[in-house]
Amino acid sequence: MMDVTLLKERASSLLGQILPDMVALLERLYFCPELGFKEYQACSWITEWLGRVGYRIEMPFCGLKTAFRASLRGFRGSSFPAIALLAEYDALPGMGHGCGHNFIAACTTGSAVVLASILPFLRGSVQVIGCPAEEGSVEGAGGKVIIIEERGFKGVDAALMVHPSNRTVIHCVTTGRVALKIEFFGEPGYASGGDSDGVNALEAAIMTFNEWKALRSEFEDAVRVHGVITKGGEVPNIIPEFSEIRAYVRARDAELLRRGEQRVRECAENAAKSIGATIRISHTARVYEGMKSNRVLEEVFERNLNHAGMKGEELSRRIGAGSTDMGNVSRVVPAIQPYVAICEPSISPHTREFARATTSARSRKALFASAYALVATVIDLMAFPHLLAQAKEEFLNS
Repeated sequence: MMDVTLLKERASSLLGQILPDMVALLERLYFCPELGFKEYQACSWITEWLGRVGYRIEMPFCGLKTAFRASLRGFRGSSFPAIALLAEYDALPGMGHGCGHNFIAACTTGSAVVLASILPFLRGSVQVIGCPAEEGSVEGAGGKVIIIEERGFKGVDAALMVHPSNRTVIHCVTTGRVALKIEFFGEPGYASGGDSDGVNALEAAIMTFNEWKALRSEFEDAVRVHGVITKGGEVPNIIPEFSEIRAYVRARDAELLRRGEQRVRECAENAAKSIGATIRISHTARVYEGMKSNRVLEEVFERNLNHAGMKGEELSRRIGAGSTDMGNVSRVVPAIQPYVAICEPSISPHTREFARATTSARSRKALFASAYALVATVIDLMAFPHLLAQAKEEFLNS
């Protein structure tokens, strides 16, 4: 078995050689954004590269056409430990890669390509799991949740993924999230006829938002509710007979999320009842659980990220308010999803400016550092079994 230091040096050299190819993949995805469950081109580009360096490709995976698993074994065909590197590649509607999933895909793929040359010197295996539809903007979103339900993480000992952001954050605890569609059904009428004509479904939607404001004092900052009215009538002189709200409910723990969803539903139901409308409420995506980030894995990753040059004041620890189905993964296997800065804090994720930042010179530096940290963390977990044992012990006891 080769010395760990030499393996990491080799990994750094190989990453430098393929970095232009990683950037090319990132940019192809940037210029060809695909929404969740329709990421056909992304899957083709990623799996073609992984297949060329020896990975065994399974696609479709877990019944999803744009999910895949690429597997490669190490020294003498060894499979334990099995470390999963996760890839996301879906875009946001009207905004492209405003969440930076093109960066994630390039980082994970490049890391896996380098590991193909490192694995012959290590005991263990790597699985690249391609996960569609992380963004909640498509019906049924939550590709990782589906993969979990289909036992796609069976046999995985740890799961790693790096996400771009406007700050470098090693430990990030996300919120759980419920995605709702609320539909109100009223009766049309002539708007100039007064309140006696029709049942205004739009009014029910507006009343619901006003009721949600009151929840802020009930839950303070522990539960967050935000939504949009997606349908509310066609012309001003006809009372809207139908309106629709799309809303997210977020909370730090499962019980608060359950209570928050219950109160959100009650507000909408009360609004409908008060004006004589009927109502239908449904989930539009899988329920996302809060992230249970593994501290042992974080520390290993952070050391390697520091070695790659991302350190100093930029490194911090904080709790985030976003949601991801990576949280669900962290409930079934030790997992981390550190964030790395690709731009200034003034540029917010989920914006067109952030999407453009994924193609910047700073992003390229972060891409190299993140991929190195991923590869070096896999090397450490395979070379030093006690690290993975500690990560599993923490996972079981937390």
